Amino acid sequence: MDPPQAKRRLRANSAEDDKYSRRNRFDGPTSEFKEKEGYKPQPKLEYIDDNGKAMSTKEAFRHLSHKFHGKGSGKLKSEKRAKKQDEKMVILTQFYSHFSKFFHFVILL
Repeated sequence: MDPPQAKRRLRANSAEDDKYSRRNRFDGPTSEFKEKEGYKPQPKLEYIDDNGKAMSTKEAFRHLSHKFHGKGSGKLKSEKRAKKQDEKMVILTQFYSHFSKFFHFVILL
C-alpha cells in the first residue's frame, strides 16, 4: 500500500469516528425563540396517591420515601390515617345527603 492510500484510509476512519462521537453533540446552529419571549410557565404540582386521593407535599414525600426504602407506616399511624379518612367520608356523605334533599325539595316546587 502506498502512502497516499494509507492517508486516505486514515482520514476516512477518523471522519467516521467523529461522526459517532458525543463530544460535539450540542454544537451547532442555535436560534432564539423570539415568539416565546414573554412566556413564563406557572407549574402546578398535584400529588395523587394510588387510590386517586389528593396528597399534600408532605404526604407525597412520605409515600415516595416509603416506596423507595421498601418500608411503610407503623400500625398506629396507618389506623389513624384510615380512621381520619373514614370520618371525612362520613361527613361528606352526610353533607351530600342533606344537600340532595334540599335540591330535591327545590325541584319539586
